[in-house]
Amino acid sequence: MISLNLVCNPHDMQHAMEPSSVNNPAIRNKLLAWMLHVVAPLLFGSLIYVLFRSPSIQLFDWAGGIGMEGMVRNANSWASGTADSLPSWVIFNLPDGLWAYALTASLCLTWAERPCRERATWLALPLVLTTGSELLQARGIVPGTFDWLDVVTMTCACLVCLFINAPPISIPGGITHAKFT
Repeated sequence: MISLNLVCNPHDMQHAMEPSSVNNPAIRNKLLAWMLHVVAPLLFGSLIYVLFRSPSIQLFDWAGGIGMEGMVRNANSWASGTADSLPSWVIFNLPDGLWAYALTASLCLTWAERPCRERATWLALPLVLTTGSELLQARGIVPGTFDWLDVVTMTCACLVCLFINAPPISIPGGITHAKFT
């Protein structure tokens, strides 16, 4: 597995698109890390929504806004018969977990080389946002349906991502290097 200990900052990304950068292993690894840990989970979660969720959800309206409503509805109709064979958590909770994983991974990539205190603040953000959004749904403050399984799935996804991909940390009291990977 590719570790997210490869930081990816805007300067690197600008140079990543230059032809000479294609042969640079560090740039290739950074781009691959972004593809595997951020883009792929977002695409997979979106695919689950498109194929197996009800056309009444907001995603289908957004697809119409970018001229893809017909394609999205056709894909949904094509896969609708197989939705019954999948566990409900795959359809309703896994996409949220994949989103939480991708958000956490993007912050791991972005903040990997920053001081530990700065990293900790940013890497805690996905846990706060995911749990907070569900609790706000429970209170009726934001639209959506509160689900404890969403809270568990998103929290586990954030923690798994941190466990796999967190950059090295310094622990006061003599331990100078600890790593979750």
